[in-house]
Order: sequence, then structure tokens, then C-alpha cells
Amino acid sequence: MKIKIITLFAFFTLSLICTPMFAVHKAPIKANTKVSTVDAKKAEKIEKKLNKLNHKIEKKIAKKQAKADEGGVDFEDDVDKWMWFWIFGWGGSIALSILAGIIGSSILGILAGIAALFGTVALVIWLVKKFS
Repeated sequence: MKIKIITLFAFFTLSLICTPMFAVHKAPIKANTKVSTVDAKKAEKIEKKLNKLNHKIEKKIAKKQAKADEGGVDFEDDVDKWMWFWIFGWGGSIALSILAGIIGSSILGILAGIAALFGTVALVIWLVKKFS
């Protein structure tokens, strides 16, 4: 009796598992499907957006590649030129203040302060343009 129950249980379990697989396998394939005009318009809009995004990404990649190949200071870029003004301003300030301390010239100290001020203003402008 126990073997018959286990056999019946195994048979029903196997039939429940296999039936959906056979049903899906034998399902008719619809060859003619119509695409609604709304779906076609949505697909066109998505395709246009993807093409536009792809163009922007290619443009950015080309710009970064040109910068990497160039390797120099780019004063043509409106944002990056302020970064370079900031770096040169603070670098000049440090160099002039060290030179003013060695020589003992107050004029070089004043020029160092002006260079530091210029570098700080350039930093603020660069931050505003970079993150706005």
C-alpha cells in the first residue's frame, strides 16, 4: 500500500511539473503581429533620445581624448582656464612670498598678496562654473 501511494504521488508530481513544459512547447507561434501606432511613436522617441545621448557621449569622449593627447594647458575651455588661473595664482603667490622673505622686499610681498587674491577669485569662479 505504501509503495502505491508513493508511486501515485511521484506520478502526479511529475505530471504537474511536465504539463506546463509541454503546453509551452506546443503553443502556436503567432507570425503576424501588429504594432500599434502609439508603440511605434514611443519607439521612435526613445530611439531619438538614445541617438542624442550617444552623440553627447561621443562628443565628451572625443573632448577628453583630445585633452589627454594634448597634455598641455587648455585656455580655450571656459571652465578649465579658471582652474589654471587659480593654480598659477596660488603658485605665483607662494613663489613670490618665498622670494620676498629671502630678499626682504615689501613690493614682492604685496605682489604675492595680489597673486593670492587673484588665485582665490579664480578658484571661486572655477567652482561656480564647474558645479552649476
